[in-house]
Amino acid sequence: MLNVNIAFTGVYDIDNFGDHLFPIVFKEALKLRNINCNLILFSPTNREVQGFNQNNKVYSLYDIDKVHERYCFDAVIVGGGEVLHFHAFKHKMLDNEYSTYPIYDVWTIPSIFCKEYGVPLLWNNPGAPFKFEGTYELLAKQLISNVDYISVRNRFTYNSIKLLGIEDINLSVDTAFYLPEIIKKKDLPKMIRKLNLEDNYIVFHCNRLISDEYLNIAINELLLLNEQGYKIVLLPLAYTNGDDDFAKKINSLASNKFIIFEEELSIIEIIAILANTKLYIGVSFHGAITSFVYGRKVIGFDFFSNKKTKDLFELIGLENNYLNDANKLNIVIKNVLNNVNNYDEKYNEIIKILDNHFNHIEKVLVNKEVKSSENNKYSNFSKLLTYLSLDNQRFIEERTNLTNENNYNLLNWQKCSKEMVQIFNELENEKEKNRILQEIVDYYKPAMESRLVNRLIKIKKNK
Repeated sequence: MLNVNIAFTGVYDIDNFGDHLFPIVFKEALKLRNINCNLILFSPTNREVQGFNQNNKVYSLYDIDKVHERYCFDAVIVGGGEVLHFHAFKHKMLDNEYSTYPIYDVWTIPSIFCKEYGVPLLWNNPGAPFKFEGTYELLAKQLISNVDYISVRNRFTYNSIKLLGIEDINLSVDTAFYLPEIIKKKDLPKMIRKLNLEDNYIVFHCNRLISDEYLNIAINELLLLNEQGYKIVLLPLAYTNGDDDFAKKINSLASNKFIIFEEELSIIEIIAILANTKLYIGVSFHGAITSFVYGRKVIGFDFFSNKKTKDLFELIGLENNYLNDANKLNIVIKNVLNNVNNYDEKYNEIIKILDNHFNHIEKVLVNKEVKSSENNKYSNFSKLLTYLSLDNQRFIEERTNLTNENNYNLLNWQKCSKEMVQIFNELENEKEKNRILQEIVDYYKPAMESRLVNRLIKIKKNK
């Protein structure tokens, strides 16, 4: 078995379920190919113990060159997730304070480091939420040109990179689809028993960005399911977004009839809950994937109107299980619960795509070609990258003051979209009211005119 040291970059310093799946899947997928990966995790900030009860140290990306001196990396892997952009957003950190988080560092710094130190750089199917435009187009083209193996998780990202003039791109899918290949479902029920859960439960996940109107509709639907004999599990998947606190709020609004968890769940416990649920209803991209790959029924309750989630349900052939309007929850839940879940064909197609991806990475690691160091050529570009990083407080403060809210709404354009939909619906309702009123007027108009004429005749006679 080949032993390699891998610098694996991503969002591992904050607790968001999907991001923490990537190193688990990658390590085990390569083990199936006789490669033992010693993964050294890197994120924008360091953390002594990785979240979700995983006993791994997370190093700061700003120390990657120093850690390289110790481990002599055989490759750097950008782990995955929706990270290919240049925007910074606020997340709840270990101190429970919301701080600006430079997520772009997880892919920009590796490009600079690998070019300067001659280390192969591979992408493990990350995604881009926006096209690269303006100054970002120039930066992205230069950074992505440094990548030895470019593989992305969706067509939008693929096309966005193609527009930069870069041709050698592998179109793949999110690596979380590979979970059943490395963690067998038969090994998970003991986790459910440990948590005192039974088979007849439904998982619900949303976050604090849902509107009060939609939340109330969702709670009413969950209470109906509860009356039908289903236990409702409120599953926090992004502690970094305050999901655990929001679950408590939901349960309180539902008179504490649902199941919540006081302690932070481990990664394997969350996988087990999703893998054994009767039905998953939620906004989480990786919550839906995890339930789907273990053969469970899923509903994408995408009150964000998030394109990546819509694309996901098209990929797995479940377009009818996707909705962004809470008013449709009732009918979609009934349809999904009553229909047979046929997912084998789609799942097998997806596994073939991922096998191709991991096989390619295997070849790169086995037949590694070391690039020559180009320190001098890229020293100025490194300074530019530093200017973009969180270390430059003035830049971040200016960026935060001027654009943080806009960027946040851009990433969650769903909120704006939902407001526009509501306004549109209100206008349509007004049009409908006017139409009905006009029909009433048209219906009674002849009679009214006749009465008016008769009245005028009487007035004339009286005179």
